[in-house]
Amino acid sequence: MRYGAKGAGLAWLEGPGYDGLTPEHITEFARTWFVPSNAVLQVTGPLPDDLRLELPSGTAPTRVHPAGRSFDGPTVVGYGIPAAGVLLTLPPDDAVRRSILTIDVLRKRVEEECRHVGGHSYDIGSDLLAGPDGRSDWVVYAEAREGSEEQVARAFVEALTDLAENGPTEAELAYQIARCQERLDADEPELSRAFSTTMSRMFGEPELDPIDREGLAGLQPADIAAVLKAALPAAIGYVYEDNLEVWEQAGFRQGSLCPVIAELPAGKTFKPPLSARAFVKEARSMLWVRTDPALVLRDDDGVHEIRWDEVAGVMRTNDGTTVVLGLNGCAIPVDPDMFRGAGMLITELTERVPQELWFDETTLDG
Repeated sequence: MRYGAKGAGLAWLEGPGYDGLTPEHITEFARTWFVPSNAVLQVTGPLPDDLRLELPSGTAPTRVHPAGRSFDGPTVVGYGIPAAGVLLTLPPDDAVRRSILTIDVLRKRVEEECRHVGGHSYDIGSDLLAGPDGRSDWVVYAEAREGSEEQVARAFVEALTDLAENGPTEAELAYQIARCQERLDADEPELSRAFSTTMSRMFGEPELDPIDREGLAGLQPADIAAVLKAALPAAIGYVYEDNLEVWEQAGFRQGSLCPVIAELPAGKTFKPPLSARAFVKEARSMLWVRTDPALVLRDDDGVHEIRWDEVAGVMRTNDGTTVVLGLNGCAIPVDPDMFRGAGMLITELTERVPQELWFDETTLDG
C-alpha cells in the first residue's frame, strides 16, 4: 500500500518463482551486487592468516529509495490475511534510540495482549525499511489464529492508541531500557560502532550518534507517547477484511490497497459477458477501459489505472489469465472468460510491454 510495486512493495508479489530463473539471471545478479564495496565481513575471534574475501571488482549500484504514498490522516486497509499490523514512519534515531525503543514497546505490548493474555496469536514481529534521510518505515504485526481475527484487531488498536495517548507503564519502559543496557554491556563498543558505521555508509543512511547511557536511563513514558502521537496521522493500519470497523472506530479512514482515480476516463470499453454478469455479483460492476495512455478497471473498490509506461510486470497465470501489475500497486486481470475483447488487449500488451517484463506464474508449491 505504501510503495506499490517498487522497492519494498515488491515483497508481496510472487514473481516468476525459482522455476522462472535462468543461470544468466543468477550470474548477472552476482556480478552486480557481490563486489567489495558492497560487503562487510564481521568475524568473531582472531582472523586466520590465510583469510581472503576475493569478490569480483566493481562498484555497487546506487540504491534507490522509492517515494511512497502518503495519506491525510491515519488510514487502514483490509485484506484476506488473518492478521493486524501498522506501518509507522518514525524520525531519525537519536542518542537514546527513541524510535527503536518506541517500536520495541509497541511490539511487546501487542505480544503480551495477543499471545500471553488472549492466546490469539503465535507470530508477532516487526520489520524496518530505513530511508536515506534517516526516517524509517517500521511495521509491527500480529497474525491471528482462526476465529481470533477480531480479538487480535481490537487488542492491536487498543495497544497502539493507548501507548500514543498515555505512553508505556513505568515497568514496560524500564524493561526495554534494561534490555538495551544489557546489549551495550555485552557488545565490544569499538567493534560494534565500526560495523554500524560501515553498514550505514553502505546503505546511504546517516550515521547514528553513540548511545547516551545517561539520557537512555532518564527516558520517560511521555517521550514514547510523543513519538507515537506524532506518527499516527500518517500511519497505515492493516486488518483482516471483516474487521475494518474496529480500526475505523479508532479514527482510521478506510483506504484501498492501490490508488483509485476519481472517475472512469473516456475510451474503448469492455464488459464481462452476460453469463458472468448474471451469475457473478462482482462482475456486474466491472468494466475495463482502454485509453491511449493506460489500461483501466472499474470494480467494487473503485477505478484502477495502470499507465502503459508504468507496467511493473505481466504475469501469465496457470489458469490462462493475464495479470497486469502496475508500479502503483494495482493489479488488473485480463481474462478472456471475464470480458469480451480480452484478446485485443493482450495483443496490445504484447506490443507495448517489453518481453523482459513478462513472466509465467510459478508451478512450484510454497
